[in-house]
Amino acid sequence: MSNAITKLKRGVNSVKEPLIRPFSQLRGGAWPFVPGPGRISQAMALQTSISMSEYWPPEKIQGFQLGQIQHLINHAVRHVPFYQTRRKELQHLLNGQLTMEKFQTLPILSRTEIFEAGDQMFAKVIPRNHGKIMDVATSGSTGRPLKIKTTSLNGLFYQALSMRYHLWHKRDLSLSSMTIKSLPSDLKIQRVGNWGAGLPSGPAYLVNFTLPVPEILKHIFELQPAYIQTHPGVLRELLRIAKQPDQRPANLREVRLMGEPVTDDLRRMCMAQWGVPVSNNYSAMELNIIALQCPDNPGNLHVQSESLFVEVLDKNNKPCKPGEMGRCVVTPLKNFATPLFRYDNEDYLVAGESCSCGRGLPVITEVCGRERGLIQMPDGSRVMPRIALFKVMDQLPVLQHQLAQKSFTDIEIRIVTKEKMTEKQEQLILSTFYKDIGQPLNYHIAYQDEIPRLPNGKFEVFRNEIEENSN
Repeated sequence: MSNAITKLKRGVNSVKEPLIRPFSQLRGGAWPFVPGPGRISQAMALQTSISMSEYWPPEKIQGFQLGQIQHLINHAVRHVPFYQTRRKELQHLLNGQLTMEKFQTLPILSRTEIFEAGDQMFAKVIPRNHGKIMDVATSGSTGRPLKIKTTSLNGLFYQALSMRYHLWHKRDLSLSSMTIKSLPSDLKIQRVGNWGAGLPSGPAYLVNFTLPVPEILKHIFELQPAYIQTHPGVLRELLRIAKQPDQRPANLREVRLMGEPVTDDLRRMCMAQWGVPVSNNYSAMELNIIALQCPDNPGNLHVQSESLFVEVLDKNNKPCKPGEMGRCVVTPLKNFATPLFRYDNEDYLVAGESCSCGRGLPVITEVCGRERGLIQMPDGSRVMPRIALFKVMDQLPVLQHQLAQKSFTDIEIRIVTKEKMTEKQEQLILSTFYKDIGQPLNYHIAYQDEIPRLPNGKFEVFRNEIEENSN
């Protein structure tokens, strides 16, 4: 496998042992590795391919992206009702050689447009070899519900990009990993198959992030994972209560963060207290992996250009210069089930300069707009809020929602709706939060015309306003 990551074994005759250990699918031959027709082999082959293209010059990468978007436009106009109604807007882009100037004439696509279009966004036909069609539902970082369809091909790219992430950061898949994330409310901890993007790996554990933080810490000490994956807010709270030298996880090598901005002070805290680095990635349910932390320059996130085309645009829809913050506008390159051209996912990014690592993949230096706080309990403990209202969105006229903690016992559910809800719908919202957050708190609904962003562009799905209310 090209670009394989290896570790050096000590000894007189030191040899390099691969961190990723694929298994042969050829009967009677365990070595060398011989790939078969399965999904893992496809993902490994794809990862090998993208390991070559990541060092292409930016202009070459962009040229291939525009060629892929051209195929997507041709498909969308033929098979997607939403784009058939916009045929005049796309007519001059059909069956030609797409340029950046032509591409930028396409209008920006909003979440509201996708929501209102409903099934009209879905292709009536997809290419036969793209695999099964799957549903994806999310409220994302904005509190606005969104439903799309995707295919097995998108899953294959997710697997290959996850392999890239492991390889970039030299992770040993034979070791154990723990992911602290949202789980069903009745589930505290679970052993799962593996964490190696489908490849053989060591033990993998899931821990519910709504557990009290001391209990999460107890599971870490008991299982001693080599890798932890969680939200920055959870890591910060773990570090806050585990300051003593004897509270450092003995086998830990790295913490992988997701879902929120990662600050430099959190990186320093983790290194100072636990002696391990932090890595970061930026993703969205409807878009797959968007950017991965550079293995050479931790402050840079590389856009995964083989999977999607990302624009960082200012208020005039012009590309931002390095250091400027703008809207994240994305065109997924492989989703032929729900083509999205220049989709504004309502996050804000800071554009970066070319990275000194030599990769031609575009750089993001900061992701804004996805930060979540933690619920403060009367006993002083803190837990991660579960924002899972999108599970019942098809039964509600909700356009946007936000949770705000007003006191140690009171949570306000802020709702923007198309129309006044029935008492039954209101009870559905309340019961959903009672069940999902699983804490002895009082919830009440507050209707609003709009839920504003913070001055820096961030949208907080959860706001802890206890300190604000005390000032």
